[in-house]
Amino acid sequence: MQILKAMFAYILGSFIIVIFALICLSSGRYALPIEDIIQVLCGYGDETQNNIVFYFRLPRILVAIIVGAGLSVAGGAFQSLFRNPLATPDILGVTSGASFGAVLGLLLGLSMDYISIAGFIFGILSLALVVYIGYNKNMPYQTTTMILSGIIVGALFQSLIGYTKKILGYYQGKIPKQIHDNVRKEEEKNFAYPNRYPINNESIGIEVVGKATDLRKLPIDNKYPQITFYAATWDTSEQTDQTQKDSIKNLVEILKTEYNLTENDIYEHDDISPQKTRGEAKDLYEKE
Repeated sequence: MQILKAMFAYILGSFIIVIFALICLSSGRYALPIEDIIQVLCGYGDETQNNIVFYFRLPRILVAIIVGAGLSVAGGAFQSLFRNPLATPDILGVTSGASFGAVLGLLLGLSMDYISIAGFIFGILSLALVVYIGYNKNMPYQTTTMILSGIIVGALFQSLIGYTKKILGYYQGKIPKQIHDNVRKEEEKNFAYPNRYPINNESIGIEVVGKATDLRKLPIDNKYPQITFYAATWDTSEQTDQTQKDSIKNLVEILKTEYNLTENDIYEHDDISPQKTRGEAKDLYEKE
């Protein structure tokens, strides 16, 4: 009887997958009827239909099925290991470890492929760390010990993620790959991370076409009523073209229109070194 139930579940699951796969193959900007999908799969479709099905939709559907199967197997393994139907990878700190690897890859300016690899490696390392902490030669791999070890490792990687995000906060946005190396060199020279500008509600960071643009709202007091924004552009690319320069100019014009600013309200300088304080910005304004 158990075998019959298992066979019925497998047959029903396979049937549901096939039905949804056909629906996904037929859906999209270029809609295809189910009859045409079947003809394409049998080798009787035209060139356009073949390209859509075999080069775009079918590979994505197969990848989704494979990934879903892998996730279901991993979930079943976790639930069997901890004897808990609600067990998740968070318990062993795998999620936090993989997330830290991905964030670290972003910080180092890696490509998307290497970011995925970094996340996978740190996920494995977090699992190995949990096993190492939770192992006891007298009572090896007890469920309770493993869970507590996973909570510890997860908290460790979560704190590392928070610190890494604080470092990334210096950028206040994405850094284009083509200027990342130059930005990193400048940071090493200025020791930017601990000395960066504070991030608060008065800080706005915008990155436009290969340039990091920092817009710093200064406090308006009696001595400096005319200062509304301290705007600076940091050109870290030696190959700055006219398009990038025009983009910065357009950005400034938009801000002037949005906030009713005049030329005297915006101070532009080509150095936003982290050591520049707001007081120094005011001094520079006075010198100009």
